[in-house]
Amino acid sequence: MVKLNISLYGKGKGEFDKDIEQNKQLDEFINTLLKMNKKDKMKDFIEGILTPKEILELPHRLQIIKMLKRGISQHDVAGKL
Repeated sequence: MVKLNISLYGKGKGEFDKDIEQNKQLDEFINTLLKMNKKDKMKDFIEGILTPKEILELPHRLQIIKMLKRGISQHDVAGKL
């Protein structure tokens, strides 16, 4: 299993002081995900918030993240997918 040490925010912590409400909403969303302790609950949640196309893109995005974390260049990742 590949450990994914990524920032969901994509920016440094200090850059979010300007939009505290958005940050709170993202934290609430993350906490909601963390409460999902069963696969069927998570599946229902995902199907409720994402379009079918977005759901199909998730495994693809996960593969991209895994390759980048293994040190594969973005150029090589783009060529493989």
